[in-house]
Amino acid sequence: SFYAAVVIIFIFVGLYLFPELNWTLNKFSIEYGIGYLGLKSDLGNIPNVYFRWTAWLLLGFSISLYCDHLLKSLVIFIASLLTLSTAIISATLVIYFIYLKNTKKIANYRMVIVILAILISMYFYPLLFENFISKFSSDSFSTSVKIGHIISAINEWLSNGSSFLFGMGVGTEFFTMGTNSNTVAIEPSYANLLRQFGIIGSTVFLLYISHVFLMIKSQDRLVQGVKYGIIGILFVGATNPIFFSVLLFFPLLILKSHLLKTRG
Repeated sequence: SFYAAVVIIFIFVGLYLFPELNWTLNKFSIEYGIGYLGLKSDLGNIPNVYFRWTAWLLLGFSISLYCDHLLKSLVIFIASLLTLSTAIISATLVIYFIYLKNTKKIANYRMVIVILAILISMYFYPLLFENFISKFSSDSFSTSVKIGHIISAINEWLSNGSSFLFGMGVGTEFFTMGTNSNTVAIEPSYANLLRQFGIIGSTVFLLYISHVFLMIKSQDRLVQGVKYGIIGILFVGATNPIFFSVLLFFPLLILKSHLLKTRG
């Protein structure tokens, strides 16, 4: 994740210094489906660097914190800010404050990680924080679309007894007032989980995740770092479609494999 963060920062700086790269990088990112690379015209042409694997920054950030790699933590934190993703930034802050609570010591040099990154970003891009705060308002276009998705998905889930218990099924389309169109996938993962798998399938899914977390008995720093990194990814799942991808299952399976190996 540290090297991924460096890549994000490098591309961000490249777009900032050479905005003429916008068209090439944007076309490349769309053509190969790797995320979004380009300038945000609605935010004063701020560079926006968001890869599909960006949620894994949370794993790296959490592991770096718990393993006392503070410089790496700072670099990854700055990269998370530069993604312009409200969910990623919020999850990063949640992981950080859980870490402070768990370590039971709020040392000044640790606070520098957050304070320095925020001050640097505010100095260069005050619009970044306006964008972050605006996402919590129902007036935000992005937020209103997601609210529409959630309401529509929940309505479909509650439409009849079969959908409530077993869901509509994987790959089924439904009409969402978020975009006033039919769709299969929506960003709010929890709502889509209920819609597709119903209360029974969703419960099994969440019980499996709980089972993996309950296996954790060790206070090993690496294990704790992975644990809270996955919690961060689950947090991001509220507004991003990551439940049915390797972004969640790969670190979860790696963690369970490690726990089984060390327990045996």
